Amino acid sequence: MDSLEALNRKIFLLINADDNTAAWLLCLGKFLAKDTLYLLVLLLACLWLWGGDARRRLTLKAIVTAAAALVLGTLAGMIWVHQRPFALGIGHTYIPHIPNASFPSHHTAIFAAVGFTLLAAETRTYGWAVLGVGIAMAWARIFMGVHFPLDMVGAVVMAAAAYFGVSKVWNKYAACVESCLVHVYRKIFAPLISRGWVRP
Repeated sequence: MDSLEALNRKIFLLINADDNTAAWLLCLGKFLAKDTLYLLVLLLACLWLWGGDARRRLTLKAIVTAAAALVLGTLAGMIWVHQRPFALGIGHTYIPHIPNASFPSHHTAIFAAVGFTLLAAETRTYGWAVLGVGIAMAWARIFMGVHFPLDMVGAVVMAAAAYFGVSKVWNKYAACVESCLVHVYRKIFAPLISRGWVRP
């Protein structure tokens, strides 16, 4: 375990930005680390609003899978509490963050869970795109000093476990859950649906 932690810290220090890092690279790192999550939300919203029934159900599955990954990640973090680099006085930190447990990365778990879900359907191009952006985001959160590499590995494991777990029961409950949510959606978005701006 000590050797694994030593490797974890060594890789972190290789990736982490330092005082000589260019300002533009820090700006890019900040964007990737903090704002790419909004792009993911936008993608899911587009798939729901304009994607039709099949993509709407897939969007719902992606959201449920991401939620399950977060639950598994929270439980894993309670079992193995690992402090963030700045809390241990390691490296440099360039974005503010509360000193809570770092393992596993919730951001990476969300991206991986959504990416795995989209990758396994006819939306695989979107899946690859989400996973690609997720890798860049994971790198950036190490680069900016708020996560260790093992936090990212743990997050991918949680996301994979969540995906396989949700997939086992999804077909049994998906239609019921979707019909309830679609009913609410059609009520709330009725004015936009009537104008043809979004799909019913």
